Amino acid sequence: PDIRSGYAPELARGAGDEAANNKHSIIVCSTDDSFIKADFHTNRLIEHCVGGVIFVPTAAPDEKNHLLLERFTRRNIPVVLADRAISDVEVDFVTTDNFQGAYELTKYLILKGHKKIAILVSTLFTTEKQRLEGYKQALSDYGIPLEPSLVFAKPEPYLEKAYLEYVRAILTHKDKFTAIFAGHDRIAYLFYSVANQMGISIPDDVSIVGYDDLAYTNSYSVTLTTMSQPIYAMGEESMKLIMSRIRGDRAAPQKIVLKSSLVQRSSVLPLNKTNLPFINIDSER
Repeated sequence: PDIRSGYAPELARGAGDEAANNKHSIIVCSTDDSFIKADFHTNRLIEHCVGGVIFVPTAAPDEKNHLLLERFTRRNIPVVLADRAISDVEVDFVTTDNFQGAYELTKYLILKGHKKIAILVSTLFTTEKQRLEGYKQALSDYGIPLEPSLVFAKPEPYLEKAYLEYVRAILTHKDKFTAIFAGHDRIAYLFYSVANQMGISIPDDVSIVGYDDLAYTNSYSVTLTTMSQPIYAMGEESMKLIMSRIRGDRAAPQKIVLKSSLVQRSSVLPLNKTNLPFINIDSER
């Protein structure tokens, strides 16, 4: 991903701090989700004889990400996948439960009285695919029919210019929904920006939830209700697995799924007469 924005800086910081605790240093490579850039960095890392790699898969198909992975494993360089999955690979993997996180966010909106909930996500990555499925399952479990016209699933990575246009088009039809599930916080803040330009009030005219709980979440007058991912811990745990492999651990690959938590702020307007109880992500469906 882009090391300048989103969750990547926090992930890198967690990995870097854990590496320093073990007297190691890290090399940070920003791929911008591009296979070409990842391919270049793969060559450089191999040339530098790195001890291990924490790899966030690119926007390329699994087959291409698999090729990058194999180039490390053939040289006995341990690899940990962070955040996003690749199908049919046997390596260590650290992530969060994106399905359950999205389920809880959607359930939260439903319990606040919202039944017309739009969603904007990318379907390129396993994380957002799982969020889309969690959204659909929550609607189903609460007896709310899925409306395809409210599902905006884009088969492309997040690019601000393109997503600004998607956001503008969605808000043009704000009479069709009362709430929006943004696939991650950066998308949510595009809705904030465009809504302000269009004279649409959040949350009075439309409610919004995000995903990630990025550091600048509280910098807006209307603070964002979002799913807080333990991104720093994801970096830490990924590096702990790398250090274990460097020290000779040959156990079967591990999958670590960290818990996220719903953070209730001020971007959701209750539509029901009574304020129903706050639902934590750890509660059972």
